Amino acid sequence: MQLVALACSDPPEGCTRCTLTLLANALLEVVEHESISCETIRRRLDDNDLKPWQRKMWCIAKIDGEYIARMEDLLDLYAEPHDPKRPVVCFDESPIRLIGEMRVPIVQKPGKRYRYDSEYKRNGTAKLFVMVDANRS
Repeated sequence: MQLVALACSDPPEGCTRCTLTLLANALLEVVEHESISCETIRRRLDDNDLKPWQRKMWCIAKIDGEYIARMEDLLDLYAEPHDPKRPVVCFDESPIRLIGEMRVPIVQKPGKRYRYDSEYKRNGTAKLFVMVDANRS
């Protein structure tokens, strides 16, 4: 639990993020061990699905009166009742890599994670297009 608390806390001053080495050194200060390997830290974090070295970024343009007005217009549009003659259609696209397994994955056992080989076969790419009527229930 101490490792999880350390991983979820802010990184030390002068560091932008926690690394496995930083976490191992910080944990050594609070437990009675001579050493802890970075691999042990990685495995314990993996057991708890923690990845403190990864960051998610979200960027919104300058929030001013025009931005708020446009956002309110969009939210009002979504709030309108469904009209079959005027559907509110949302459209999105995403590139998809088509990959295949080179080896048969190992069947998952109780208490163990699904295991697969990192080697894969490239089968090209595709585009996924999605259209949704936002006001239809």
